[in-house]
This record gives sequence, structure tokens and C-alpha cells, in this order.
Amino acid sequence: AVFPPQLSVDALLEIASPTLWTVDLSPHTQLARLAQEQGQRYLIALPLGEANARVGLVVLCGQEQSIRPFRLEHWRIISQFLSTLIQLSYQTRHLEKELSIQSRENSIHRRLLNAIQEGVILLNQEQCVLFMNGAAETILGYTFAEATNQSVQNFLISERDLSPAIQNTLQGTSRNQIRSVRLYRRSGQSFLADIQLIPLRIDQKVNGIAILIQDRTEQESLLKQSLRMEQRAVLGEFTALFAHEARNPINNITANLQWMAMNLAEDDPNQAIIQRIQQNCERLNDLMDTILTYNRISEMEMEILDIKSLMKKVLDRQSIHLQQANIQVNYEASEKIPSIKGNRRALERVFANLIDNAYQVMKENGGNLSVKIRLSPKSEDSQEWLEISIADSGPGIAEEYKEKLFKESFTTKSNGTGIGLIICHKIIQAHKGTIDYESIPGGTVFLVRLPLMTASEPSLPVQE
Repeated sequence: AVFPPQLSVDALLEIASPTLWTVDLSPHTQLARLAQEQGQRYLIALPLGEANARVGLVVLCGQEQSIRPFRLEHWRIISQFLSTLIQLSYQTRHLEKELSIQSRENSIHRRLLNAIQEGVILLNQEQCVLFMNGAAETILGYTFAEATNQSVQNFLISERDLSPAIQNTLQGTSRNQIRSVRLYRRSGQSFLADIQLIPLRIDQKVNGIAILIQDRTEQESLLKQSLRMEQRAVLGEFTALFAHEARNPINNITANLQWMAMNLAEDDPNQAIIQRIQQNCERLNDLMDTILTYNRISEMEMEILDIKSLMKKVLDRQSIHLQQANIQVNYEASEKIPSIKGNRRALERVFANLIDNAYQVMKENGGNLSVKIRLSPKSEDSQEWLEISIADSGPGIAEEYKEKLFKESFTTKSNGTGIGLIICHKIIQAHKGTIDYESIPGGTVFLVRLPLMTASEPSLPVQE
């Protein structure tokens, strides 16, 4: 009630330093006059802030007969103390704001470091780990909690001594790059990596190092795969050339054997030898055909095929052998079987091989061969399939052979090459289809699934 709610600027600016007025003195400021008018016996005014940067004013007044025995110098100290408190309060609030911003930025930086695929390790001048991102944890096999404040030499283990490079970087040398160095994971497994050492400077002084680790395991694997593919391509060209060149002498040998057989009597004992040599020549020719087929799988030209007509031709060609072996053929095909996109020669080879395998297991005792063609229900991806099943009533596939089908070269035939089913598998894969089997004692069923053409596929010439 002594002072109005708001004072004029002039009244505030009059107080340049701590002042003390009592009722015994003449008032020299507006504040003192106001205090006198209101019956106050003393007034103390303490400006806050620096001389040229006032931030406030503390005024004390009262009606007591006497004030506390504080001299003006004491009030000046109190004024300075209060100003310091206010200044510290402002600084604290400012620092808290900066700390919040810095904490948010650090959080963003950590998230970015954890998001990159390269391993990142931050070291101080003592070469101890300050930070390790998730990629570095995965690459090396150690957690950040285990590595923090520990020497990097305990975690970054290499076939080469990395200490000189780290020391040179700490001395201010520009970033060092170490390529194709072999590091070791926690499990002891080695891997190829590229390392970058980057000095971290603050105020033109190196305070630490950032180590970037790029795991080249995948790149090394892709390189090896590329080299294998290149070697296979070269080998494929060589084997194709060899197959073509080998046919000529084989055909010459076959022709000469036929001429020799014609000039010998039918009961001549050499006829049996000639026949065995001819059988071996036929086997070599079949092997050459197999090699050429294998190499041409990736170059197959696709056309529109009538699978029912194709299967009928394959069965007709083998009907004599099947009848002679007392094998009954049951051929079933749905009425409306749409055309498919495929290579006629390759698919003929697949079906002929599967039928021949069935013939081989039943030729001694006869049996039943069942060939069925039908549409299968739509799959989850709405793809429609054509199913061709070839079943025999043979003894089934022995357990020791089941793991080898479509994977390894093996045969139970005395004159087989052992790669027929592998080629069948490759051909069906090239047609984006599948081939599988089920076998029990008393029969085996091979199931070939080929995708039907979709409306979006470009039209192809119909193959007769």
C-alpha cells in the first residue's frame, strides 16, 4: 500500500547504487519522497544487475523507530549477492535449455549411427571405447556395455597390428584407410573388412578417433560366387565344344563297327565284342546329348505348347518298350487343358526321362504306369498350375537314395550317366515350375507343376 502498482522509469533510473534514507534525512529520490508521504521512517533501495544492465530493484521500508544495524556497505553486498543469484538463475535456465537441445541432438546422432550398416567405434585419447553402434556390436560380437571405457585392443582384433595406425591418427594425421584386413569376431571366426580411422577434432585439437568398419563378408561371398559362375561358364563352353568334337570320332567308330559286323558271320565270336563296343558308343552319344542339353537350359526358347499332345507323342515313342516289358499304361488328361509356355524339346526330355526311369524299375516283372494331366487349384498368389504326374508300381526309391535325388549324380542303372534327374530339375526350374516325388515300397510318383500363361504375358508362336 506504500507504493503504487507501477513506478515511472525515472523513479527507477534514479537508483544507480544502493541507497539508504531515514526520516532524519531529506528525501533525494522519488521513492524516498513517496515513503515519507506514506509515513515510513526508512527506505532501502537496492538495484539489481550490472551498472549498465539493470534487471530489477529491491525496496525495503518500514515504520519502526530504528532499522537493523546494517551499514550501506552491507546493503551493497546484499545487492551484489541478489544480482549474482539472478544471473546464475538465468545462466542455469539457459544451460538447461542448451543441455536439452544437446541431449536431443546426441539422441539423433546415436540413432543415425545405429541406423548405418557400417560399424562405428568412438575412442578417446587413451584409445578407450566411448561409443559403439549396433552394427559394430553385430560385426565384432561384443556389446557396447562390455566395451565401454575398455581398451579398443581388447575388441578390435586383427591379423595385423593396428596400433601404429591408431597412434598416428591420434597425433593428427589425416584419416587412415586400411583395406582388406582380416578381423576376428568374438566367436573366433575371421572375416575380411575395410577400416577407416578418422581423427575427431575439437578446437583444432584431436580429442579422439572414429573407427569405421565395413564387413566385406557378403562382398567376398558374391565375388566368389561370381568367379564360380565365370568358371562354370568357361567350363560349359569347353564341355559343349568337347561334346561336339567327340561326336565325330564316336560316329566314325560306330560306322566302322557296323561295317565289321556286316562282314563277319553271324555266329562269329567277335560279334559279341562288336555289340558291346557299339553299346558303349551309344552310351557316349547319350552322354554327349546330356551335356549339350545341360548347357543349353539357360538358352531355351519358349513357345506355346499343347502339353497333352506332347505327352502323347512321348508315350507313343516308348510304347513298344513298355509293351515288351509287360507294362500297362494308364493315360488320363482333363478335357480342357490350356496351353502353356515352354520349350518342347526340353519338356520332352523331362517326361521321357521320368517314363524311362519307371520302365527301368518295372521291366523285369512288369507293372503299371500311370500318367495324369490336370489343373491344380489356385495357389495363395493366385497362380494357376498344370500338374503332370507319372507313377509306377515299382519297388520304390530306397532310403539311401532319397537325399540324393535332384542334388547328386547317381544312378542304379548299369549304363546310366547319373545326371538325368538333375537335368530334369534344372529344366523345370527354367520353366518357373516345380518337380517333386513321393515314394513308398510298391510305387513312386513324380509330380511336375508348370505355371499356366497369364493374360498379361506376351503372345508366342504356337509350336506344332
